[in-house]
Amino acid sequence: MKRLRLIILVIICILGTAACGSSGGSANEISFKDMDFKGVTRIDLGDLHTGDHVSVTDETEIDAIVSFIKEIKGTNAQSSKGYYEGTYDAVFYVNDDNVFAVGFGDSNIFNYGEGADGYPVRYDLTDKTIKEDIIPFFSQFFMNSSGAKPEVSPADKSIYELTDDVYPEATLSKIVDDGSSLEELNKRYPVKCMRDINGTFRVSYLGKDSIAVLFFDASGERLFGRIYQTTHDKADYSGLKTGDPLDEVMTFDPEGEYLFLETGKNTPRESTHCTRDGYIITITYDDSNNIIKIEEALI
Repeated sequence: MKRLRLIILVIICILGTAACGSSGGSANEISFKDMDFKGVTRIDLGDLHTGDHVSVTDETEIDAIVSFIKEIKGTNAQSSKGYYEGTYDAVFYVNDDNVFAVGFGDSNIFNYGEGADGYPVRYDLTDKTIKEDIIPFFSQFFMNSSGAKPEVSPADKSIYELTDDVYPEATLSKIVDDGSSLEELNKRYPVKCMRDINGTFRVSYLGKDSIAVLFFDASGERLFGRIYQTTHDKADYSGLKTGDPLDEVMTFDPEGEYLFLETGKNTPRESTHCTRDGYIITITYDDSNNIIKIEEALI
């Protein structure tokens, strides 16, 4: 059985308020009822039996987890040194800063904070049990993360209609740099926007002023990906027309992808651009680097 990983609470200030647990009446008791979870943007959940992980960014789901955690109480504080069993852990983030972490054991205990010996502090659960409360609650977040390939999104829905999840730039970089398969990526960062592009899959994740776009082959293996800065709307591209030179396009959108300029003759002479209103613009050029076609599609 996998060892319950050591979870160390990182205490930081959230909007000027320190996040900390409240005492339940003695040094051996704890309650999260008055914990300040204001500003939480992501909760990473881990299934310590299967090794699966889920990243929760939906506001409604975050609120549900916060409400559940606020009901947790514990007593009989002791060192967790030598304790090897676990069911779920939950790590809370404000942007990419870890602000709270708790781990639940197989028996009716949970780990929170760090003791003087450097090990997490273990508490006995009160008012709840692992079997009847903890497992049923957290297992629901893993129902769609068993490794199944996500479904292709409706063709008439934009990314803004498909998801409310907005990731920090640092998280988008992690997603792009992650070389795992489509199924594995879906476990950690649920796929909400996916298109079938002639047998390959294009997956997109929203940032505040950017969009991460990744491509996978028919079997779900990663091909490539990058982050696009979204500085224009689709309508802004109407100023470009057939016959305009590549230089004009690069001046208009220096953040676009101009891969053919780097890779040579075997790459299609195309540039790719993403817009603030949810479109991907593909511009094709002739051998003299003049525009011959401009196409648009929902990201």
